[in-house]
Amino acid sequence: MLLEVIGPSLLFTVYDLQFTPMYTGTVTKGTGEAGRLGFPTINIPLPEGDELSGIFAGEVRHRGNMYPAVLYANTARGILEAHLLSFPGGDLLGESVDIVVGQKIRDDARFESEE
Repeated sequence: MLLEVIGPSLLFTVYDLQFTPMYTGTVTKGTGEAGRLGFPTINIPLPEGDELSGIFAGEVRHRGNMYPAVLYANTARGILEAHLLSFPGGDLLGESVDIVVGQKIRDDARFESEE
């Protein structure tokens, strides 16, 4: 039996794996509100009916490069926004990107002010 040859730690590893969602889309123009607040984002459409919601750690992949990002799944607008933390600059509007969703940071929330 394979499990006996490799050992019991394999069983733990298999059950410890988690599904990591990835979304692929073309960057679309947003409202500019996040940029106005000092956190410019890229936006791709969420698939219709997708229930992803909240703030997540993640990664944006573009042309072989990977950029850590903070993600906001905005179900009200049907978009996935990504603030790239180490992007060297430039315009990604109209470009195809992959966004990998990592650990959830918190649920969506409304705040009284921008501060």
